[in-house]
Amino acid sequence: MLNCKIICEMPNEEIIYIDCEPQNVKKELHKKIKNKIPFDNIILIDDQDKVYNASAALYQTKNNQIQGQICYKVLNAQNLYREQKELIKIKETNYEELLETQQKLQKLVEEMKEKEILHKIEIQQLSETNKCQSADILTTKQAEIEKMEFEKEHKFESDLNQMTTKFNNQDGNIIQLQDENQAQKKNNKILQIMNEELIQEISRIKQEKIFFDQLKTQMESQIYQYQQASEQANNDFAMNIGDLQNSISDLANQLQISIQETDKYKELLKSEKEQANESQSSFENTISQLNDKIRKYERDIKQLKDENTELEMNYRNTHMEVQGATSTLSSKETENKKLLSQINSLKSTIQQLEYDNQQLQIHIQNLEAKIVDQTQQIFNLNLNIDQLNEQIDQLKEEIRKKGLESDKQKNEYKILQQQKESIVIECQELKNQLQRLKEEIEIKENRGQVIQNEISKLKNQITKLEKDINDQNKLNQENQEKIRQFKTQITTKDGEISNLEIKLNQLQNQLKQKDEQIRNDQFANQQFKRQMDEIIQGMKSEIEQSNQKLEIKDHILKKLSKQMQDDKYYDKVIGLMDKLMQSHYKIYQIVKDQNAQFDLTDYEIFEITFEFNKAKELLKNNQYFLFEKCLNKNPKGNVKLNRSIQPNADSTFFKGYLSSVKEADQNELKGKYFLRKELISQNHPFTNIDEAIELSKNNFLCQLLMEQFNKILKSQKLKEGDYQIARQFVLKSKDREQYYYCEMVEEGEFKKINGGTFKPKLSETDSYFNAFSKFVYAFSKDNYIITHLQICGKKVHDMIVSTNYKGLFSTLDQGKTEIGSFLGTINSEPANLINLHWNKIVEEIAQEGFK
Repeated sequence: MLNCKIICEMPNEEIIYIDCEPQNVKKELHKKIKNKIPFDNIILIDDQDKVYNASAALYQTKNNQIQGQICYKVLNAQNLYREQKELIKIKETNYEELLETQQKLQKLVEEMKEKEILHKIEIQQLSETNKCQSADILTTKQAEIEKMEFEKEHKFESDLNQMTTKFNNQDGNIIQLQDENQAQKKNNKILQIMNEELIQEISRIKQEKIFFDQLKTQMESQIYQYQQASEQANNDFAMNIGDLQNSISDLANQLQISIQETDKYKELLKSEKEQANESQSSFENTISQLNDKIRKYERDIKQLKDENTELEMNYRNTHMEVQGATSTLSSKETENKKLLSQINSLKSTIQQLEYDNQQLQIHIQNLEAKIVDQTQQIFNLNLNIDQLNEQIDQLKEEIRKKGLESDKQKNEYKILQQQKESIVIECQELKNQLQRLKEEIEIKENRGQVIQNEISKLKNQITKLEKDINDQNKLNQENQEKIRQFKTQITTKDGEISNLEIKLNQLQNQLKQKDEQIRNDQFANQQFKRQMDEIIQGMKSEIEQSNQKLEIKDHILKKLSKQMQDDKYYDKVIGLMDKLMQSHYKIYQIVKDQNAQFDLTDYEIFEITFEFNKAKELLKNNQYFLFEKCLNKNPKGNVKLNRSIQPNADSTFFKGYLSSVKEADQNELKGKYFLRKELISQNHPFTNIDEAIELSKNNFLCQLLMEQFNKILKSQKLKEGDYQIARQFVLKSKDREQYYYCEMVEEGEFKKINGGTFKPKLSETDSYFNAFSKFVYAFSKDNYIITHLQICGKKVHDMIVSTNYKGLFSTLDQGKTEIGSFLGTINSEPANLINLHWNKIVEEIAQEGFK
């Protein structure tokens, strides 16, 4: 498989380019990010939001026939699991609080039921003892109250039951989701183990295949070399033997031949020597012997010129040498036979290796089929994870709906309170009716007085009748009977009056008790309302706090993930203004630089400012890492810039492009110089203006805290500083959504104060800014510091805010190492270095923060 160009987008939106085989993406990425994300926690997602692992990438690449670039998004499985775990904890906490609220509500409902039962018993007793109109009215009103309260109570209980049922269902769903999540985690671990084993098996098989291929090639080349060498050696020996035999026959038959024949024989020997030299290194010993023999032949031929008598002796020697060569040839033939046998054995070994290679190919195909199946299983598991995430979102939506339902119940409670007030009004009407009853009783008492008058008249009549006793005896008896009857009626009336007075007193006492109970009920209802309001408000505030914590956590994770790929601490940081002011043309003469290229370009321009109250609130709440939320953009119209196309300066973190303003809607901008700043790691312009604005947050936090520092110095009658940050801007392209961060720059005396490894200097400027760095650390309650302060004229540039967690505030954040480095350096120096702007009182005031 050939290497592919692979683009990986990290969680912090950083782009990482990798050139490797698709199945090795995960390993190469793990090396690139320097173990910031554990290997098993890396999740790769393609453009179709499908999840791949390292082994499935090869299969997907083959199926889709991907050519050129492959794009993946990188996620951290551990972070996803932690977020899900925190959401589950929040849901459980809300569920427990809801159960407690439900129990309180049920308890209050039971108390109300008991009170209503007592009221009902008392009214029934009144109804049994007194059948008058007042008791009937009270009974009727009480029945209406009971009916209304029963309906409200029934509705309230039904709502509570529905909420309880929903929360129970949610609890079951959460448990089920947890079980499914655990099962999926186990399956993922098993699949990861199997995938790793498959990858190892495939790599081992590939290595074996490569080894066997190399061995096969090596053997084939050796066999070919042996065959060539053997053939060449046979040819050489045959030619040598033939030549030697010809030379011997020539010597035997032509002993008397002239010197010309001898020269011809020399040329023949030279040709034999050249042919012998062309044989391979494996037969060099034999060829050297032949060369010795040839040289000896040459010496013998020379001797023939002078001594023909020695020819026979030379002939015998030559004949013996031929016999030795013949024996040598036979030994070489034996060696050739051995080589042929070795070649045959190697051929059989090659056939066996080819068979093994075929078996390995079959095994690889089976493994690839298994990889396909496991890839499908992983895809299904990821679908389940997506479903679980959707269910979690549904649960969030239900929690939001429950908040709306709680608001609805609060409104219903207000309606109940209004109905309660109407009942109080009805009770007041009952009191008025009782008052009318009292008046009727008084009328009855007046009637008793009339009866007394009638009795007195009757007595007068009796007196008259007694006078007539003598005259009318019969009438006297009748009159006496009438008197007894009248006395009986008077006694009965007196008894009725006494009973009415007793009942009146009882009714008054009962009314007082009712009034007291109504007041108690109103007080209890008010307490219940306050408790419900407090509970609801507490739940709302907790939900808001939880959401805020989640938002802050996401923000922190996003900030920290941007720094994960670069955990290097820079003990020496070079700023853009430092580079520009050390250059030959500086700022105002940059157009004279013949190497610089400029063009005229139109932009929309926005000036960046910050909202003081919002910034103050963020720092009070220790949310300094969200400082970009207080930054605002103010449109300043259009500008035409003579901009530099290539960087005019490179610093540790930024590339700088200078521009001069040729035309502007705002006259104050004409003739000014802008320094456009881009991060070294930045390959493209910003597509969102907020991202461009965020690069200015170091400057505005520095400006805000310098103002606070000057106020404290003024209150202590110490010398203030008159420094400010450079004005901050954002440029927007006319024809596309591209944004550039820049600041207005001016030439001036340049000085670098502190940061990283530095040696403090004794001067007023150094004293002010080193004291300012200590002030920032005390003001933040040891959470962050501002260092790497660089001064050009009266403007402060290229400062860096460093926190206890590298990368938390911005990508420039140098972390706890920078804090410790500055404090260790400045605290080891004499106090007089900063005593113009720093003392114990200033430190104590700084630790108080905003007042």
